[in-house]
Amino acid sequence: MLQSYLYHILKTQITYINMKKETYLIIKNEVKQLLIDYPDLRDNKNKLVWIMINNELIKSIPNLDKYNYITIMELLEQGQVYVPDFETIRRSWQKIQEENPHLRGKDYLKRQHKAEEVKQYINK
Repeated sequence: MLQSYLYHILKTQITYINMKKETYLIIKNEVKQLLIDYPDLRDNKNKLVWIMINNELIKSIPNLDKYNYITIMELLEQGQVYVPDFETIRRSWQKIQEENPHLRGKDYLKRQHKAEEVKQYINK
C-alpha cells in the first residue's frame, strides 16, 4: 500500500517536472525569437516581458481589446488565462544572451560590469 502511494507521488512529481521543463523550453524559444526579430529588446527586459505577456493574453482571450484590466486580472486569478512567469522570461533572456553573443545588446557589458561590482561589494 505504502509502496503504491509513494510510486504515485513520484510519478506525479516527474510529470510535473517534465511539464515545467517543457514550458520553460517553449518560453525560452519565444524569447530567443523575439531577441532575433526585435534587437531593441536585447537591452530592455521589461519591454520583452510586456510583449511576452501581451502575446499570451492575445492568444488566450478572444477580443482582448473589449476587456478591461479588472476583468483580465479576474481571469488570471481564476486560472482561466495563463501568462508566463516574469522570472522565467528574465532568466531565459539572461541565459540566451550568455549563450549567444550575437543576441546581446549594447548594454550587456555594462550590466556584467555592474554585477561584478555588486558581487565584490557584497563579499567585503
